[in-house]
Amino acid sequence: MPINRDEIDRRILQLEESYRDCHICPERCGVNRESSILGTCGLGTEGRVYKEFLHFGEEPEISPTHAIYLAGCNFRCRYCSDLKEVTAPTTVAPTDELWLGQQIHERKKQGARTVSFVGGSPDVQPLFVLRVLRDAPRDLPVVWNSNLWLTSETLDMLRGVVDIFVSDLKYGPGNCDRKLSSVDRSFQVILELLQQIQRTKAQIMVRHLLLPGHEACCTLPILEALAERLPGTYINLMTGYRPFQLHG
Repeated sequence: MPINRDEIDRRILQLEESYRDCHICPERCGVNRESSILGTCGLGTEGRVYKEFLHFGEEPEISPTHAIYLAGCNFRCRYCSDLKEVTAPTTVAPTDELWLGQQIHERKKQGARTVSFVGGSPDVQPLFVLRVLRDAPRDLPVVWNSNLWLTSETLDMLRGVVDIFVSDLKYGPGNCDRKLSSVDRSFQVILELLQQIQRTKAQIMVRHLLLPGHEACCTLPILEALAERLPGTYINLMTGYRPFQLHG
């Protein structure tokens, strides 16, 4: 059963406190997001939606989904397709939570089977997501589609709220994550979080983008680790790599 509104309100208060010395993700910037100081994600406490629509192209198990694209991210992927919304999220106007809740109602009427928070990344704005879901339909499964670059404590705030985690797992245990996305130890961190999710009732889908030249260092170690630590996990091997950005 979904958690009740009182519990969502309690978690909202807890996340508000976390934002004042921000440690919701492994970057642990420590900034006060209620001030004008910005951390890696470039966001305050607001949410900024740069597009939302009824998406028919996701995994069949979650489609059609109401895809909600949130500006801001804590990764800096050199091949990012939405770099402007990731690196300059304040160019997107803040989104009214009640309006977005109504849009979820409308997309449900249009045939949405799930509601997906994607981006950018929802990892950097769980507070906004919970505020939206407080008044949204409770009978639509919630999909968290992200890099899963969260702390264990933040992930626990999503327990009972998110029904399906669609996690990108891009890099193996080397330093490819640092070179290509400016993060460290993503392989270890994300695997541990996936195991944390496995202990709950939420479903897991893992997406792995096949990066050219990274079969031995990334693809094979990831598949071996999933087979050993999360046997039976749903895996989507994605072949849509395109070098959108060539900087760095």
